Amino acid sequence: MPEMLRITAHMLQPVAFNPAEGLSIDAPLLYAVKLEESGEAFFEPRGNDEIGAATAEPHPNMPLAVHRAGDTWCYAASLAELHGHFGTERKHWNKRVDEAEALALAERRGLATRRGKVNLSSGEFKSYHQPLYVEVVDRLVWYAVGDADEVRRLLTTHVRGLGKKRNSGHGAVAEWTVEEVGVPADRWMWRPNGEPARAIPTRMLDDWTGETAWLGFRPPYWLAANQTWCAAPATSRAMEG
Repeated sequence: MPEMLRITAHMLQPVAFNPAEGLSIDAPLLYAVKLEESGEAFFEPRGNDEIGAATAEPHPNMPLAVHRAGDTWCYAASLAELHGHFGTERKHWNKRVDEAEALALAERRGLATRRGKVNLSSGEFKSYHQPLYVEVVDRLVWYAVGDADEVRRLLTTHVRGLGKKRNSGHGAVAEWTVEEVGVPADRWMWRPNGEPARAIPTRMLDDWTGETAWLGFRPPYWLAANQTWCAAPATSRAMEG
């Protein structure tokens, strides 16, 4: 029987994400499920229609409960809340292609200029020096309804980093804690102060007069089919502690 859970990521490194947009836990769990089911091949580029069809209904092996209202559904899980937050740092990420290697590749593709140059200011070989904002935080906490043992197993086995630029070490997780807690059954949806703990499609609510925004409400969050008008979640910075 699904239980009310508190899921905690004890962070090893600052995590790169926008607290106003939130950081989900159902997306990493779905990644872990798909990885075990299909391997890395599932994550090779494919069309949005195919991705939409594959995620139109809840995955049977997801260890999270599903909340339905009419023809709309989402996994019963909040967005991350920051605990032990020490502020935001601005770092930079860089991408620089070796000019000689880029020129050799461009010549093979017929992209080099007559002067034997390659364009490093735009296109495929463009160099980048971009800001990256990271949250310096002890713990990220989610509330969810699900199977504690399976959630713990999937996260511990497959999810070692969160947020953007994980391949650069950002968002590294030192340890996962998953525990059953005695909190209200709708804690995954609402915070104690009455603010949304996640993006909630307005068509799931009888009466919502607060702030709304066009947001993703289930993974993959970037997919247009998984976006609609939602009761906007509170920024995760509001839950420091």
